[in-house]
Amino acid sequence: MADAFSRGTHGLPLTFIAFKDYMTIVVRILVVALYTIAILGLRLW
Repeated sequence: MADAFSRGTHGLPLTFIAFKDYMTIVVRILVVALYTIAILGLRLW
């Protein structure tokens, strides 16, 4: 992260794209986790 900033604007787009991909993966994991918790909750109730 520090290397990207020290290189200047050339490294920022790559860092931004990687961050977007990371956030997309995190959102998918959260959706799956919430979906699983909801199903388990309904079965327990």
